[in-house]
Amino acid sequence: MIREGHDEEHGIFAAPDGSPLRVGDSVALVPGYSPTTVNWCDAYHVVRGDVVVDVWPIIPRGPGHHGLSR
Repeated sequence: MIREGHDEEHGIFAAPDGSPLRVGDSVALVPGYSPTTVNWCDAYHVVRGDVVVDVWPIIPRGPGHHGLSR
């Protein structure tokens, strides 16, 4: 049985028969809702191709954090 679906942290899908995708290939998944997932991270690493082009800090992150006020 193949489960297809998505959660905030990950996605599971099956490529259609005849697809050129193979295990280990990169794919882009665009989440529609991810506030809990964001809270688990200190930063987003922005990637273009195989190169990290920017790092976006998550502000505020976690309980007791006061964002930029400190």
